[in-house]
Amino acid sequence: MFRVIAPLLILAPSTALAAENGPVELAIGIGGMVILSIVVLIFANKANEGAEDPDNMDFADADTLYAKLINHLDLNGAYDVHVVRQSGNVERTLESLDVNEVTKQISATMRRAKIDVISIRGDENRLELYRVMHNGRGRQEGKRIGGFDVQKVGDFDSSALPNRVDVGLPNSLQSNGASTELDYVFQEAQRFGVTTVIAFSADNEAKKAIVKAFFNVCEHFDTAPQVILDNFDPETGAGEVGAHYNAFIFMLIIADAYLSGSAELTQELRTEFSRSNAQWQKIIADNAEIDRVNGIMSFGDTSPAEVQKEFSLLWSMCEDFIEKDDHVGDGSFEQVREIYKDLMKEKRPATLDTEL
Repeated sequence: MFRVIAPLLILAPSTALAAENGPVELAIGIGGMVILSIVVLIFANKANEGAEDPDNMDFADADTLYAKLINHLDLNGAYDVHVVRQSGNVERTLESLDVNEVTKQISATMRRAKIDVISIRGDENRLELYRVMHNGRGRQEGKRIGGFDVQKVGDFDSSALPNRVDVGLPNSLQSNGASTELDYVFQEAQRFGVTTVIAFSADNEAKKAIVKAFFNVCEHFDTAPQVILDNFDPETGAGEVGAHYNAFIFMLIIADAYLSGSAELTQELRTEFSRSNAQWQKIIADNAEIDRVNGIMSFGDTSPAEVQKEFSLLWSMCEDFIEKDDHVGDGSFEQVREIYKDLMKEKRPATLDTEL
């Protein structure tokens, strides 16, 4: 800004020499001051528009600062913030802040110092944020806050969502030989016909989210169905299989441990949500009152409502198959089927009833 204005200041006459200026000099001086005022107004308007433009990373106000800074700073970085006076002297230094705290401290100082817009220059290692318009009023102008130097001094450990939730199966299925009976069901499903086989294809993002949720916590469960482990990609959730309903019952119970599990909305996660293309994740990121989120909210390619819908459809399908299962045997199969009915009642997933 100064580089633009400096040549104009040369043209403008000094008030000390005003008496020596003739009509031509005064006209040039007045013209120079008019041009200077126009340039200042244009620059200020450009800065204000840039601060409000989400794609402009060169200017920000207190409200848009966070969205701009996360594009400049290392989200895992630790930063010192030097609060600088207009004189150039450092007023104070705030040490070892994460990106969230950097934004919080700068925004608060901007509001107290009545700094409307700042310019942003630099990179993730050092960022300079300074007033667009110098505050030149009064004798204390040099002591007024002029801007901030943000310097990276290290890194923080980032955390991921959601935290793995170690949720076990009902106690009734962990004792008295119940696990042996459940293994028996898998064997019986192969020995008897195909009437109990459910065909499942992860052909949309909501279904893939359910599969990925299953893989995120399945290592905590001894009863994770091998047929699901063998036929689906843990990274993408893609795959398809025809399997006995018991495999899908366990898949959903296990996936629910992730989908309904809650985790702290860390700054790293809030930042990821703010960068998401999903509007509902951006809303969560912008709501300072939300401090925890559920696993079902962690899939940016689909919404929690869509995941819940597919989850509910597959759960209902398993319930229907249990009711219609008409295998004939020595009675042991019917006994084990009752175990599954009890299991679905006792371990009904919270995902089914969560209000989204």
